[in-house]
Amino acid sequence: MFKEIPFHFAGCLNPFSFFAVIKETKSNSLMSIFQGSGDAAYQRKLSHLKNLIAIAFADRELKPNEIEFLHQVSSRLNISQEDVERIIEEPSSVEFHPPKKERERFLRLYALIAMMLADNDMDLREIEHCRQLAIKLGYKEDEASELITTISNAILTGTSVDKLYDKEDRKKFSEH
Repeated sequence: MFKEIPFHFAGCLNPFSFFAVIKETKSNSLMSIFQGSGDAAYQRKLSHLKNLIAIAFADRELKPNEIEFLHQVSSRLNISQEDVERIIEEPSSVEFHPPKKERERFLRLYALIAMMLADNDMDLREIEHCRQLAIKLGYKEDEASELITTISNAILTGTSVDKLYDKEDRKKFSEH
């Protein structure tokens, strides 16, 4: 499915930010949250991919950069093409599995926001869907909105996920 649609930059405001996002999907930090084997680990991967697909479809249009991003993530997570198609056709077939650790929650939210930015168009439906997913991940409503802004800015300026997480982590400790 993914390879049938050619990748190009038509309509992209800044293709370089897209490449930065794709690079992050290849980072060990971002994908390390899905280490492990067995059915439970695979279900967590499917849950995350389902959320990424939901963000991609939130504006009711799947653009080439979003397809490429989904392809990169599903490939990196070793998710079969059949499961990707099943999630697209029947999203309810996959349950939501929230991460237990703060770093995992942050990394998942980062990836969701990266998906939102993959087409260089922040649609209000995508932003709201990211906010709702951030709340489902365990963030408070005010935290969710602030994190979406912070992470979006970091992605667009090329700040790595590790550097951003360390900065946000320090910020939390200084507030208490």
